[in-house]
Amino acid sequence: MKLVYLGSGRFGIESLEALRRSNHDIDLLVTQPPRPAGRGRKPCPTPVAQWASQRTGRAELIQAENVNDPGIVEKIAACQPEVIVVIAFGQK
Repeated sequence: MKLVYLGSGRFGIESLEALRRSNHDIDLLVTQPPRPAGRGRKPCPTPVAQWASQRTGRAELIQAENVNDPGIVEKIAACQPEVIVVIAFGQK
């Protein structure tokens, strides 16, 4: 099954790992862009972006400020997913 995953928080990593181990194809990961964190207020990537950077695979990672942007919607549609999984994403 072709999947698109939308998520940002650490809460969804366990589910993302389970999907990766399954027979399903994660074609696209969509997450929030890096946000300032810590005392230095340095941009910090989301846990999903960190997870994706540590894995090799064919899934593309998009860091979307607004998931409703027509360009993002087109990229999601172009994947022709059978299922879109949304876990701890933070956008509607």
